[in-house]
Amino acid sequence: MKGPFRIDKSSEIKAQSAEAGDAFKDYMGRLITLIPAEVIAVYLTVRGFFILPHTQVDNTASGFIGIWPAICLLLVFMVRVWGTRDDKGSRKSIQWWGVIISSVSFVIWILAIGDGFFGLKPGDLRIASTLVVLWTFVVGYFYKGE
Repeated sequence: MKGPFRIDKSSEIKAQSAEAGDAFKDYMGRLITLIPAEVIAVYLTVRGFFILPHTQVDNTASGFIGIWPAICLLLVFMVRVWGTRDDKGSRKSIQWWGVIISSVSFVIWILAIGDGFFGLKPGDLRIASTLVVLWTFVVGYFYKGE
């Protein structure tokens, strides 16, 4: 079975010969596939158990919550490596650009939430939120699979 996060160029080739609605549908499919929503949901859920509402996570804090963003980034990496393989599941078929894009997306989302990550902490949440919009929509346009 093809990995659930695998993006194939074959659908892009079909879209070029189809109508504009199909091209938009393929773009939206890539966009949704590249957002690591499953790990963002895990991050926010566990974070909610440890952080009081309306406070920001200080990733320099000691303990579990201080390393939670790194643990979730590792989860993104593992899930995307597994989920981008082809039907045979070979290591050679992993879509590394998809893994990297999803990992960068996760870091940007964490910063947009207002949490710190490896010493990075957004000074202005508007910049991080703008990055989410730009990165998410632009990368889906340029990355079309391997």
